[in-house]
Amino acid sequence: LQSLETLSINNNHMKAIPKELCFLQNLQELHLANNQLDSLPDELSYLTNLKELRLSRNQLTGLPEGICKLIKLKILDVAGNFIRSFPSAMHRVPLTELYCEENPLLEKQPVFARQQEEILTLKEITARLILNHLRSRNSFFIEQIQQHPEARSVLSSRNICALCGTWFLDMWLECVTFVDVKKKMKTSSNLQLLPVRVLLCSYRCFNQKQAGIFGVAVQ
Repeated sequence: LQSLETLSINNNHMKAIPKELCFLQNLQELHLANNQLDSLPDELSYLTNLKELRLSRNQLTGLPEGICKLIKLKILDVAGNFIRSFPSAMHRVPLTELYCEENPLLEKQPVFARQQEEILTLKEITARLILNHLRSRNSFFIEQIQQHPEARSVLSSRNICALCGTWFLDMWLECVTFVDVKKKMKTSSNLQLLPVRVLLCSYRCFNQKQAGIFGVAVQ
């Protein structure tokens, strides 16, 4: 199977993609339409030769950040899912065709935060402290984290604030910006602005946000 270039598993009752499938290094086309997928594995990023990914008519609520590592991906079809926004690094994917109709995509509706400070969990406070020392190349913390694989695994899922560059662990507020994709690729019907996730570390950054970044209201 390692030499497989095209794989079609449409119209089944798949609820999850086997991780082993993500190790087919030569795969160029993957068709998974009309299944019951509600999420995608992070290992999907290993399919570095993938050019076409068809995921229409599933139950996806989002796409993993790892999909942005598919540097050869040209066609992405996620029509008929439950996606509200796309990964923050979506602009790095060289798409020529994007199909995302029949998704509850976010629209431009500004949300303002009255709160100025957040109450962080002890886990988040500790993680930010350690991440700050790791970022400054503190030799003691680097040595200690190498000796604790569980902590290293937790911290590996860190995020980076789009405004101040702070490293943090949990995304506490969902924000988006809108990217004009009409000129760059063939898209679904009248789609022009694509909602793309933005990661912010605090209410302070949210309230000082640049024009074009919107908070997502919880209904």
